Amino acid sequence: MFPSEETSRAEDVNFSELNIHTNEQFIPLEKYDLIHIRYLSAAIGPEQWDGAFDNCMSILKPGGIFMWEELLLEKMSINDPTKWTNVLAVFKLNWSILRRNDVDPKLSSLFSTKLEEMTKEEFTTQSLPEKGQRMQAANMSMATKELVGRAVEHGEAVVKHLGIESAEQLHGMLKLAQNDFKEGCVLHMPVNRWTGVKPLVIATGRNTGDGSGDLENVQAGWAEAFKKWLC
Repeated sequence: MFPSEETSRAEDVNFSELNIHTNEQFIPLEKYDLIHIRYLSAAIGPEQWDGAFDNCMSILKPGGIFMWEELLLEKMSINDPTKWTNVLAVFKLNWSILRRNDVDPKLSSLFSTKLEEMTKEEFTTQSLPEKGQRMQAANMSMATKELVGRAVEHGEAVVKHLGIESAEQLHGMLKLAQNDFKEGCVLHMPVNRWTGVKPLVIATGRNTGDGSGDLENVQAGWAEAFKKWLC
């Protein structure tokens, strides 16, 4: 469940613009107890997962919790696929782009080899109230626009590789899909969530000194709190 609008407003929140592939941007950042990554597979190619993952790990405290969520577009469903054919066409295109990026095997491997207490679970936005479902649909509409924009930037050859005749046709598909969302289309999107804990002891066996006797209980409490908030 999503928190109420009153409780979800946060004060003293700072935002930074980062390129997940640029290590230099991560170096000056402070270390965090929790890192939560969501829906970045559109920006990470098959050969880029390791570097992006390591950049995120570099700003996580030892003993901190790392969560990463990605959509399972191949399992997506629509409230009325016979009516919202424009959305269906665009997200089939989305899936054809993202499936080449090795999301599941790469993240599962990285979490299991670089983190402790790794878990992987699947949940769906179908369990959210209608308002939450529509909000997720709006999020995915923006993500689709980003994917289309990136494809167009690489020229007509890339556009045609996706099975589309021209950039104009691609933009037209997106516009029709956005109209479907405005008229009531709702997506039900399964999501994979990977969770892990950054080790307290580095490879040499030396303790980092950032742990405490109550760390496991604190981590369990954090994990449960964030899962309840996110679902």
